[in-house]
Amino acid sequence: MIRITGTVEYADGTLVDFKAGSTALVAWEAYARRHGFKPYEDGEVTDPNTMAHVIAHTVLDIQEGFDVWRARVFDVDTQPVERVPPTLPAPSVA
Repeated sequence: MIRITGTVEYADGTLVDFKAGSTALVAWEAYARRHGFKPYEDGEVTDPNTMAHVIAHTVLDIQEGFDVWRARVFDVDTQPVERVPPTLPAPSVA
């Protein structure tokens, strides 16, 4: 499982935290292919700032287009991608 956390800072100073999983990474990979970027591979990405913005736009469910939204953003800060093992089901008590 993949976890990505970060914060969007808007031009007006508003801060919005976000948390993402593999679905947001899939959105980045689709965006990267459409725009000629190298997708995320083995923990490396050639366009980390664009990836952070695409992931934030995706998980915050921004309805306006990416370029319109991005014009209102001052910065997107993310923590390194964290790979975590799947959560095992709790043992049942019989």
